[in-house]
Amino acid sequence: MSKEIIAGVSVSENIAHLTVVGIRNRDIELLHLEEILRNSEDDFWYLDSILDPKIRIMKKVSKVSVALDSTSVFLHSFPLDTTLNQSEQNEHIHWELGNLIPEYQAADYIYDMHILQTRAREQVAEVLVIAVKRSVISNLQKILSRRKLELHVADTNIIGTDHSLITNYPEVKIKNVALISINRKQVEIGLVSNGRLTKYSYKKDLSSGLIIQTLRGLQQDLPVVEAYFCGTSVSPAVIDGVKSAIGVNCILLNPFRRMLERSSGDQFNTYLGTFHRFAACTGLAIWRQ
Repeated sequence: MSKEIIAGVSVSENIAHLTVVGIRNRDIELLHLEEILRNSEDDFWYLDSILDPKIRIMKKVSKVSVALDSTSVFLHSFPLDTTLNQSEQNEHIHWELGNLIPEYQAADYIYDMHILQTRAREQVAEVLVIAVKRSVISNLQKILSRRKLELHVADTNIIGTDHSLITNYPEVKIKNVALISINRKQVEIGLVSNGRLTKYSYKKDLSSGLIIQTLRGLQQDLPVVEAYFCGTSVSPAVIDGVKSAIGVNCILLNPFRRMLERSSGDQFNTYLGTFHRFAACTGLAIWRQ
């Protein structure tokens, strides 16, 4: 089987992170890393290195995964009645999104639903719905297809980081841990229980006080034993604050922990200490569909 070259890109306001991997069977090889600053008003500026490749490995990319930021994606968690049929569930989800998104029109959006927890006795499931304008995905596919590239996965940062966590730290499959993604203007906090994302919260306040308060609220029923941090705006102050307040081991998520690196990959040294910024794009790049 020939090696498949896949690029993953994550976007956080005016900064993007790019990971290129080579996948053959179950072996994953890290080929290229890049931090990209926005230098144009184009909506898809973060694809420039892929669409107009300057280095050899970029010309071999066949698939692209994208972790979209909060300017393109809406995330909403809420309880859903599990006794509803599919049509009724869809109607409820559209009602929820209509209360969240101004001038919402169901036909203009597509969504993906993730079941977080199921409360069987109450016949209720806590769900996380990720909605994006249909035109965003359509335009993304069109732009990539012009270069004969396939859209591998389009999702959001928390899903990419969750996949990076499970792939690189399989020991979390028997633990309750916190996953904290901090980017320029948002914080996403998830609780991962036995390898599954079971609780989720989204905030626009980066203060360590609110992060600690939110984390304490989420972990009332399931205390965590570790907290994994990732994103573009993780700071030592926040990590120390969480460690002091919650009393758990705090770890910078390394999305390359179990990945085979090229022996000639000196360029990776440039990003030593910042690998956690690449968690979302790497998680979606190595996604197995």
